[in-house]
Amino acid sequence: MLNVLFFFISQFSAYILSITYNPALAFVGYELVYFFFHRTRWWYYQVPDLPYSFGISLLVLAIALFDRKRTTPTPWISSAPLRWMWMLIVMHGLATFWALLPDYHYRFFDNFLKLGIVVTAAYKLCATRKSLDYYLYAYIFGCAYLGYLLLNMGRNSGARVANFGLVDAPDVNAVAAALVPGALIALHYFLKDKGWSRWLFFVGGALTVNAMVLINSRGAFLGLILGAAYYIIRLFFLEKSVRVSRKTLLVITVMGALALVEVFDQAAIERFFGLREEARLTEGKETGSTRVFFWKAALRMSQDHPWGMGVGGFVMMSPNYIPEHVNTGASRNRAVHSSWFQTLTEVGYLGFFLFLMMIMSAGWATQKVIRYATKKHDAIAARTALALQSCLVSYIISISFLDRMRAVVLYWLIMFAACAYNIYIVQPNTEQASSRKPAARFDRFAKTEKVRSKSGLDHD
Repeated sequence: MLNVLFFFISQFSAYILSITYNPALAFVGYELVYFFFHRTRWWYYQVPDLPYSFGISLLVLAIALFDRKRTTPTPWISSAPLRWMWMLIVMHGLATFWALLPDYHYRFFDNFLKLGIVVTAAYKLCATRKSLDYYLYAYIFGCAYLGYLLLNMGRNSGARVANFGLVDAPDVNAVAAALVPGALIALHYFLKDKGWSRWLFFVGGALTVNAMVLINSRGAFLGLILGAAYYIIRLFFLEKSVRVSRKTLLVITVMGALALVEVFDQAAIERFFGLREEARLTEGKETGSTRVFFWKAALRMSQDHPWGMGVGGFVMMSPNYIPEHVNTGASRNRAVHSSWFQTLTEVGYLGFFLFLMMIMSAGWATQKVIRYATKKHDAIAARTALALQSCLVSYIISISFLDRMRAVVLYWLIMFAACAYNIYIVQPNTEQASSRKPAARFDRFAKTEKVRSKSGLDHD
């Protein structure tokens, strides 16, 4: 009952507060629907069957279109990550014309298009630093809520969790990948905040990491470890004016490592270190390394279909490209198990290029913020941009072993990076330029008056 009540309170608050307080809270409501509402929640059938996601999406779009005073004046098309995102969406739509399963492909394109619209509108709603904080708070809270549910549910399929998902991620490995950025954002705010609030982020991060251990996804573990290492090392070597105290950072790193060892149980340890054994290619037995044969098949397939084959194309054609002597398990029709190769086989070389440029431009945007904020001695901006960059790195690593080209979380992270660049660089420079214009006009007027007085033009 409390879950249902909390869900309705979160939605009602998002509608009211986005109109009366901060428009960014509309997208916060959208995030909470994504994390809370799913058919695998035990309370799912206790609430009316209404299109909650559609309703909150309309609110986000309406505020972005009609509330110009409270949204960012920066047009979305000026954001490089969003431009690449939309080129990828257009390319995905064009692939419908040559997809092997056009109706099936179009269904996914329709959802992809809707996601792009909501993400673009959310970019417009994020006009202040506090707005970006609200987006990230909601992400942490959503991950912590999943962690709380899994803590109560426990493992229900041997050493793993089953029958637990998100709207676009019915597989638990995809859920674990979505949790990885939440753990890093929680770490960022734990280091940033002071007082009692930082312990809320500690609890949120602990629940998130524990959920990942229960799910037992090796790709997510790898993404978390490498992403956290990237964040800590980069933070350690930032300039003194913007970094966290190195002593504090070392203490927290050691404590975090000890806590991770404590949380990891025997099943998680055996599964993670089983990567070494499965790294050896074996043709006669299906293991984690079997996906390497799928990736090779995807490369050969892309040579025959350079424009891609649309959604489901690889699954349909994989028996023709995977060698017959390779054991693929119960079926020869297999998914490619990599977002990179999924992109290549669905939208071809051009689509792969657009996908790569979208991710790289988001990384460049956050790197520019880090450099700019360091020069301005803006510690909050520098650390936030680094945290977002680390989240992107960790998530990309995690989905390199999953088919998550159109993952909702991926495009949220792209949008977060675009928002950071806009808030920390574009808007301040635009405001400074606009404030200088009246002064410049006054200077020109003063110079004109001075010339007139010297030339005697003011005398009769």
